[in-house]
Amino acid sequence: MSTGIEKTPQAAAILIIDDSPANVVILVDYLDDLKIRLETDEAVRRLNAEQQLLIAKLQAAHDQLLQSEKMASLG
Repeated sequence: MSTGIEKTPQAAAILIIDDSPANVVILVDYLDDLKIRLETDEAVRRLNAEQQLLIAKLQAAHDQLLQSEKMASLG
């Protein structure tokens, strides 16, 4: 659906003022897109946090392995 109305927060504000049926549909579409974007951003943040935790665990395991190897080489 091409209406020539840009999907921006400013456009959403304009659409609220002009409540013709076509514009209401566009506003709902815009809000659905925004909701999907926010959910996606939250999922990405959650995955990034999980990855950072795994990286920290891997680094700790790596450091422990290096320490064990140093101790083993000393006899």
